[in-house]
Amino acid sequence: MAGWLDIVRLGEVVGWFPVTSEEIPSRLALVVNGQRTGHVAEARPRKDLDSKNISGTGFYFRVALEVGDRVSVIDVQSEAAVNGGVRFVAGERKSPLNMVLVCIMKREEDYLLEWIAYHRLHGFNIIVGDNSDDAGDLQSRLLAELHSAGEIERVDLIGVPYAQMQFFDATLQRFRDENTIIGFLDCDEFLTPVSNRHSAGMIVAEYFSDWSVSAVGFNWACYGSSGHTSKTPGLVIERFTSRAPQNYAANRHVKTFVRGGRAHAFVGNPHAVSLEWGNYLQSDFSKVVWSNLGRGITNAVIWNGLRINHYTIKSREEFQIKGQRGSAISANNSLVKQRQDYFSGYDQNQIQDRALVGQAETVAAQVERIRGKCSAATLE
Repeated sequence: MAGWLDIVRLGEVVGWFPVTSEEIPSRLALVVNGQRTGHVAEARPRKDLDSKNISGTGFYFRVALEVGDRVSVIDVQSEAAVNGGVRFVAGERKSPLNMVLVCIMKREEDYLLEWIAYHRLHGFNIIVGDNSDDAGDLQSRLLAELHSAGEIERVDLIGVPYAQMQFFDATLQRFRDENTIIGFLDCDEFLTPVSNRHSAGMIVAEYFSDWSVSAVGFNWACYGSSGHTSKTPGLVIERFTSRAPQNYAANRHVKTFVRGGRAHAFVGNPHAVSLEWGNYLQSDFSKVVWSNLGRGITNAVIWNGLRINHYTIKSREEFQIKGQRGSAISANNSLVKQRQDYFSGYDQNQIQDRALVGQAETVAAQVERIRGKCSAATLE
């Protein structure tokens, strides 16, 4: 179902739907706590839709809601919910959310500036576990200088074998404040707004505006090589623009964002956590349904609000280099990623999707700003 449920709060429900303004009042129905109400939608102009070449009309329900109400909007013809799923009416937060993004890096010197720049632009504080082989490695020197400059926090994991799960679990225990939201990504994963309405950080905050939400798993969108056999100049987000279809099996993997103090630990993989209490959602605000393959892999691939663009192989040359540098999670993981069937399995290029190309110029400028914090000796 097209359209989007943008805002649910005390007094109003706002979004857009792909019909004319004349059709809005009769086409949409408001559902509160599982029951249709008699409220009639008003049509509202949306200049932001025109600027993005989206055909649709804004809708607005004026309605008295209470904290904790579950709200959705449905198309009365199909009975399907407008994108955005069931939303909760949240109370006022005691303080702004602290948005933290955590990554462990091993020989990512060619890519770390872009990854940090992109996610800084999207509103996150960055913590990097430096799993270099040696303190003199270029990655380690870059991270140390960015730490000194206040761009990131660097955690020293130099020489620690397969440190990812230990680092992730320790970070969960470190942040116990419920106003802190912690996301866990790899350096080849970019948290991507589906509609480009807001920054990724702002959209994450929307999910956690409901106090009952303890974790959200965002599905992968796996990108292939885009036909590149060797490394070419430019950012990852502009060089690779072809991906697998949404229903590609590997896209069922998620990466998790979790509220501080709500999770015991990861479940033996870097994709999912074991919660102490609260709801674990997917990106359409529905409760996560894990597949029989295990936690961290969902039954359905859902790309509402946010997804994770996953550039796991890049070009063939870059894939071969990646296989040689080892893994931060396990010896087996390192061996798997050296196999050519891994490359061919992930080299999915059926769909042209330039979702992040429009941000490349801004990200490149941020990369140069961050690069300026590093010494000439490190950069030469």
